[in-house]
Order: sequence, then C-alpha cells, then structure tokens
Amino acid sequence: MNSNTGIVVYTWNANGLYGKVNDLREFLSRKNPDIVLIQETHLSGLDRCYFPNYTFYSTLSRTHYKRRGTAVLIKSCITHHHVPNPNLYHVEATMVVATFHSLPPINFISVYNPPLNTSMFTNDLEKLISYNSSTFIAGDFNAKNRQWNCSTTCRLGKHLLNFVKITKQILLTPESPTRNSTTGASIIDFAITRNINYLSTVRTENEPSSYHLPVRFWLDTGTDPHYSQTFITNWKKYQQHIITNNTVDFVPLNCEDIEKEIGRFTNEHLEAVKASGTWVKNSSEEFSLEIKSQTKLRNNLQKIFQKSRDPRDKNLLNRAHSYLRKLHYEANQRRETNRITSLNPTDGSIWRQVKRLTEIINSILKFQYFPNYWKTAIVAPILKPGKNPREPSSYRPISLLSSLSKIAEAVILKRLTEATEDRIIPFQFGFRKNLSTVQQLLRITEVIREGMDEDWDTGAVFLDIAKAFDRVWTDGLVYKLIELRVPGSIIRLIATYLRGRHFAIRVGNSLSSERAIDSGVVQGSKVGPYLFNIYVNDIPSPRNCQTKICLFADDTAVMSTGASTHVMTSLNEYLD
Repeated sequence: MNSNTGIVVYTWNANGLYGKVNDLREFLSRKNPDIVLIQETHLSGLDRCYFPNYTFYSTLSRTHYKRRGTAVLIKSCITHHHVPNPNLYHVEATMVVATFHSLPPINFISVYNPPLNTSMFTNDLEKLISYNSSTFIAGDFNAKNRQWNCSTTCRLGKHLLNFVKITKQILLTPESPTRNSTTGASIIDFAITRNINYLSTVRTENEPSSYHLPVRFWLDTGTDPHYSQTFITNWKKYQQHIITNNTVDFVPLNCEDIEKEIGRFTNEHLEAVKASGTWVKNSSEEFSLEIKSQTKLRNNLQKIFQKSRDPRDKNLLNRAHSYLRKLHYEANQRRETNRITSLNPTDGSIWRQVKRLTEIINSILKFQYFPNYWKTAIVAPILKPGKNPREPSSYRPISLLSSLSKIAEAVILKRLTEATEDRIIPFQFGFRKNLSTVQQLLRITEVIREGMDEDWDTGAVFLDIAKAFDRVWTDGLVYKLIELRVPGSIIRLIATYLRGRHFAIRVGNSLSSERAIDSGVVQGSKVGPYLFNIYVNDIPSPRNCQTKICLFADDTAVMSTGASTHVMTSLNEYLD
C-alpha cells in the first residue's frame, strides 16, 4: 500500500466550529486531508467560515438554532457537487458527491445522530444512501456496540448494526476511543460504506480541541494526491501591461462609443491579468513553530482533562487555549498587514485606470445612456433552510451584477437621492440614510404605548406584497419619476437603466442561456431598492390623526388607536 496515493477523509465532531476555525486551518495545513466531515457545527445562517484551498458546505440544524448542524470540507481541486438533503426527520446531514479521475462518483455524507434519537433514524440513513451507488457516511452516530469495541451496547448501536447488516454495508471503526467522558471512553465516531471496495485504514488522532477526537480514514484507491492550483497574478507585470497598452483617448460621440469603450476597458484588464499570471500549486498556510508547539500542548492538556476532570487541569487547558487564540490573532493581523502594504500604486497605473473609468461614467451621464454591457445579471439559486430541494420555489435567487456597473450606479443613486429625498413620504424607512427597521419598530412601539397610557386600543393590519420588487411596472415607475419632477436627464438615464435587461442562471459551473427581464426594479443593484421606494411613494395617507402607516420597503403596517369600534372602522376605511 502506497500511503501517498488514495483518498484521506477525516470525520470530527467540532462541538461548535466558529471558535475553532483557526485550529482547523492549522490542522488542514499539516494533515492536508482531501475531505473533512464535520458534525455539531453550531452555525447560524449568518456565520461564514473560510478555509484556503477548500470548499465549505454547511447544513444548519433542522430543530435547534445555532446547535447541531453538519458540514463538509472538500479540496477545491476535486471535482464535486453539493447535493441538497431529502426530507430528514431524525438525523442531521450534509452531502457532497465527489469524482476522482476514472473512479465512480462517491457520495460523502457527514451525519450527526442525536443521542436520544428514536430507532427510526435508520429511515433517514436509507434515504441518504439511495442518492448514489457508492456511499461513504461518517460522523457522530452516538451508537455504542460491543461489535466495535465499546464496553456496552446501547439501543441506537443495536439498531445501527441491524441496519448495516440488512443493507449489506461495511463498518469502518477505529480501535481506540473517539470520545472520553466521565462515564468512560467510547467509540461513537466512525463510518459505514457501501460499494467502496478498497483497502482502508482507520485511526483516531489527538488533534483539534473537542470532546471528540478526529478519526482518519485512508482509502487505497490508487489515485494520485490532489493538489489545488491557483492563478497567481504578478501585479507589477499587470501594471506594466496596462501602462504600455496604447489606449486611445476616449471621446464618445454617441451611445455606441460607450458600449465599445466599456468592452475595450474590460477586455484590456482581463488580458492583462491573463498575460501577467501563472497557475501554481497551492501551498498550505504557513504557521509559526510557536503556534504548532502551543497547539500540541493544548491538545495534550485536553486529553489529560478529559480523563481526570480535575479543575486544575481545566485551568491549565483554558490558559493554553487562550494563549493559542492570541497567537492566531496576531498571525492573522500580520498576514492582513502584509497584504495591504504589498499594494503599490506609486507608479500611477491605478489612478490612470480610475481616470478612464471616470470618463466612462461621465459619458454615461452626458448621453443619459446606461450601457447594455452591464445589464446582464448572473443569478445563483440558494436553497432556503428546511425547504424541499426539488421545488423551484425553495430557492432564493441571488442576482450578481458587474462590479464596475455598481460604481456607476453609486453615482446615479447620489443624483437621484438629491433630487427626490425631500419628496419621499416620511413614514418610509426602507433603504434611506439614517433610518432602519429598529427605528420603525420603535415608532410602532411608541404608538402602542401612548394608546395604553390613554386606555385606548390599538389595532393593526400588516401587509406584505409577494415578489414586490419583481412586479414593478417599468413604464409606471418612469411616470412616477415625472410626477415627482425629477430632472429629465435623470429620468432618461433611469429609463435606459431599467429596460433591455437580461439574466442567466448559474448552477455550479453551468450557465443557462439568457432570458429577458420585462418588469421589476434591478435585483442586487444599488439603485433598485430606492426606485422601489419611489414606486410605492404614492400610497394613500391616513385620513385622520389616529391612523398611522409604517413602511419598510414593501412591508406595510397600518395602525389605528382609539375605542375598539372606532379602530375597526378606521382600518376598514383606510383599506377601502
């Protein structure tokens, strides 16, 4: 067996990943695994984790906020795709199907089985293995059985062993315990495989800080090691390429000249990047000898405390962990400082490009024309938590626009805001400077409190328009800009900005054909939300002082204070 070939997979119950990102990055730099299956990430939908050379897929818990949860880390250079979960009722899981050269695809699944689960958890496992012929499921099963060297057999362990036998799968368990606790050591982190007929080794390792030890699996597939590659740009060559590029002065005579100049500007920079860079093998993150030594010390103290449960050992562990976090923080600060100081704009190349972009934006304002080059959006669908992945409505479309177009939009938005800000209704708090949802909620709370002080009742009707931004009538929006007496130059520019737009959907590396957008404000843009405020700006005002309106973009609350019968009458009159 050649240990330099094959696939290396780890499974690890992190018991909270967010505070251990630096530990895991240091672990990845030393061990260089192909795949890491993680359980109990305790992440929320807002948490973001980055690991150099790896792609991170996370599934939030179905039942607990910032508890449980699973994730998969896989080398970015490995051909793979993420598979949305089926409807699971008993276990947490994340699935990624990976392809290694000429081998059949393998579905790698990170699984967490709660300790007090019912025997029905095997139904979820059966759903997971049905997605692909070759399956590698690993994680924290919370299942003890004497068949894999545990001191006792628990209910979950008995059911899991029967499931493995019925489905003709193979158990891959280490010889040493994967979790130490006051009740004793046990082996509850392991793998079960189907149609993966390769020689393999399994062992636990005393690594990242957690009550669970990571388990290493090596599959002797005979495939070569996987090394990530990155396109590294030599920025000095890039600047020289831009400087020596004979760019003619931009003197636009019509809208077609603007389109050509934007295309030329974009292509010149893409060619400069391509000509000045090379593909290089990614090196692992560099960590100092002090960090490595402190990590080893911390892990040894963790192991000692897990066995002794002595408060003095706990104190030593906490001190070692705090010092290690300090070392990681200082190292991250140095990396960021070096990255910033490496930028060298002293030769003027950056400022010449800024001047050129400024001339393009000035010509857009002069000709009152927004270029078609910037009107195509790339839409990336993101699965909503807990939704059925087979339903198109379960995905949230994220619209990605050109970064250069957003610079032009910022200029347009400033002019539009200056022309209309004093005419936007005062109870609209959405996408406006110095206003937020918190202030609108305080306003609502104050109305209710004042009514209670006067022994009045407060009634409210809450309205939400489905797909509001997508249903804006473009011609109607232009008409409302005219009604607000916006300068004609801005109106003509906004009209060209809204019309003639297209989108394409990207899933993985595949891109669909373009489709036209016939209505709506521009999603993912800087100008779009403010244009929506203008579109709903003519909402009727209350007819009496007891009725109030609270708006945040398309979310509307109509409130009335007074006697119960008067409240109902006021609300109905306004809605009519």
